[in-house]
Amino acid sequence: MVQVASIILALAAVAQVASKDFVVRRTRFHGHGHGHGHGPGPVHPQPQPPHIPSQKSPPTGNITTVSFPTTSGGSCSGLSPLVVGCPMGFGAKATGGGNATPVYPQSLHDLTTYLMSDEPQVIVLTKEFNFIGSEGKATGHGCAPWGSAPGCQVALDLKNKRWCDTYEPKAPKLNSIPYDAAGPVAMTLKSHKTLIGKGSAGVIRGKGIRLSGVDNVIIQNIKITEINPKTVWGGDAIDLAGASNVWIDHVTISQIGRQMIVAHERPNRDVTISNVHLDGATPYSSFCNGQQYWVAKFSGTDDTITLSNSYFSKFMGRAPQVGGDGGSTLVHIINNVWEGSSSEAHAFEVLKGGVVLAEGNYVANTPLVVDKSNGFFSLYTADSSSKAAACNKVLGRDCSVNVLEDSEQFVGDKMAVLSAGDWKSLSSVPKAQAAGSIRDKVVGWAGYGKF
Repeated sequence: MVQVASIILALAAVAQVASKDFVVRRTRFHGHGHGHGHGPGPVHPQPQPPHIPSQKSPPTGNITTVSFPTTSGGSCSGLSPLVVGCPMGFGAKATGGGNATPVYPQSLHDLTTYLMSDEPQVIVLTKEFNFIGSEGKATGHGCAPWGSAPGCQVALDLKNKRWCDTYEPKAPKLNSIPYDAAGPVAMTLKSHKTLIGKGSAGVIRGKGIRLSGVDNVIIQNIKITEINPKTVWGGDAIDLAGASNVWIDHVTISQIGRQMIVAHERPNRDVTISNVHLDGATPYSSFCNGQQYWVAKFSGTDDTITLSNSYFSKFMGRAPQVGGDGGSTLVHIINNVWEGSSSEAHAFEVLKGGVVLAEGNYVANTPLVVDKSNGFFSLYTADSSSKAAACNKVLGRDCSVNVLEDSEQFVGDKMAVLSAGDWKSLSSVPKAQAAGSIRDKVVGWAGYGKF
């Protein structure tokens, strides 16, 4: 285990600078992508908020805050003192609920009510919220596109969406797929909210969060898990649809039937996802091997997203998928770590409309870093010193060079990425660490429960 405290102190004492070092230790693999239909996401109704509960005092203790330099780079102005660090990148202006008096939900009703309220809120989770069984059990029609082995996922046709007929017409039909009714309909989170967990207590089980047409949200130090893991279309963990000024930080996501994080449908502007652990270990998957394919999908219209200092483990694909639904999605991918564990795995999919700058990332044991089987659009990677220098045009500094270990090549030379007009909205350029030095730091610090 990395000595996280020592690392934090050491990082705080030095400047984070871009690196021109390029270290590649690579073993060739031969593998192919895994074909999956795309299709729209499930429909989420928008219920009206009930009366706001009055509990505004912590039931026990206080939240201890610490600082960590990799989340710095933006402005801390206007943030709740309970929030750790500062947002950077595209989501640098997020303040969430600001300095609103913290509230402490004690029941599922409290939590959903606070999230849906029209007033600014700082919502502190001091316990686990388990939605499994809270809305009963259900069955639905669907299909088995990936086999009938015990570890295979099945696909659910919700709301007569006919996903199976459209994308997997030859798959065996299933007439009675059991699932938990709480999963497909996510909680609604409205504008000007900070949702933060205390220590490792902030766990949400069985239901995700949807940010639809909202502005100014912070989600920090929580875990979302066990949303119908056997059932594709059984629910997403974090769903962004027309959200702006969003910071998702120190979140762990695991055992999700569909997407861990999805940004789609409408413009998702000025979003930062940092220090997140997307944990693909799962009892069911579309590869039937206990590793998640549906990891992160960014396919909105005119999206601008920073993805930084995050850890991808036990993944099979869509880690992330960028583009593909007809819009333009600009994603700055910086100082993340991928650790694959399957000879069939791939990380990136950059489809039509996807515009990706990838720098300072550490990719290990990933046979196919970029899957091009469903098309390939705009990717620029810092895989040499000369290509790193070209980043000065948009970042005001050189890019940090990516590092690969026992992985296939990670090469993108689309200079058009550096000319994308949306770079002008990047108000806080993230600092880049040398990719060769980040693995232990990111793995040790990503996810919830670290402060």
